[in-house]
Amino acid sequence: MPTAVIESTPQVFLEMAQISNQHIHKISHKVSLEEFIQNPPENSEWVNEQIIEKQNMGFLHAKLQIRLGVLLSMFLEMNHLQGVVCSELLCRTLKQARKPDVAYMSAKQVEVYGNDDFITLPECFPLVIEIASPRDIVEDIFSKAEEYLQAGAEEVWLIFPRNRLIIIATLELLEEKSEVKWLLSANNQQACSPKVLSGFSVNINELLPVYN
Repeated sequence: MPTAVIESTPQVFLEMAQISNQHIHKISHKVSLEEFIQNPPENSEWVNEQIIEKQNMGFLHAKLQIRLGVLLSMFLEMNHLQGVVCSELLCRTLKQARKPDVAYMSAKQVEVYGNDDFITLPECFPLVIEIASPRDIVEDIFSKAEEYLQAGAEEVWLIFPRNRLIIIATLELLEEKSEVKWLLSANNQQACSPKVLSGFSVNINELLPVYN
């Protein structure tokens, strides 16, 4: 079955995702980006001049994160592509420092930055994957996708394991105005990379089993 193209705003997906909006992130006092980059606390991001703790991932999240990294790495190797797959590596957006669950670092980025043992990539990855957990705030997930796109990401994958959904966001120029396009894949569909890694796809049934 083909992937559905949905032009409307992310609110369409909020009820479908069925993720709690009750969780509150632990937030520190304000710090500068320079201070954060010099010594970023483990499992944290820099958002609005504050250090925000990321959720501690559960078993299903961790297993899926590793699986996606392996699938992407295998695709790069089979197609002789020179990029690198990263997990939990900080990158800069226009205003924040984010730590995607999984990301693809392009061959050009590897050439420019790959010789340094950097802590934070000074730009955004071209392909970003975020895995939703039951404690995530849904609006924040979609806002983060748009933030990545505005910072230069070409596609952002949002994965909802328990709902067996993958939503891929891209930024499209429509009538001289940039708008986010959301591609929805569910059940036995294939989720395919629309821009960055042509030919890369995952089957929803194989990647996201039915959970009780």
